[in-house]
Amino acid sequence: MSSILSISGDDLSKLANMADKMWEITSSTYQNVDAVKYPSNENILVNLQEKTAQLSLQVNKLSAEISVIPPTPQEKRSIAKLELFAANGTKIKTYGQKLLKLDLGLRRAFNWPFVIADVTKAIIGMDFLAHFNLLMDSKNRKVMD
Repeated sequence: MSSILSISGDDLSKLANMADKMWEITSSTYQNVDAVKYPSNENILVNLQEKTAQLSLQVNKLSAEISVIPPTPQEKRSIAKLELFAANGTKIKTYGQKLLKLDLGLRRAFNWPFVIADVTKAIIGMDFLAHFNLLMDSKNRKVMD
């Protein structure tokens, strides 16, 4: 419409009348339609399942995942490629693995490869507990077989 009016040599009032007439003609031929598409229940369910899986991964990362022991001065001489991270995000150096036999006072002894890491105390991780199907009794502060 503006391109047609711009080439006309008429005065302003005639151009305004022409614009009004053009608008009346063209506005009735076009219909505005707004379509709204709602996601299907299946899409919502898939999205919810993905978010639940991501949250599960984050919860798993909050617990000590692997079992570690502090290094001896001799073990500190060779740094391993494995990098661990503390809860605050700092790197923890590792120095290999050591197979230990643990007697926790239960009905059996446990052989397990511990990661030698820059920690001050040994940590029995979820890997060990899950592998041997052990439970933590936090109220009585003991491991149950």
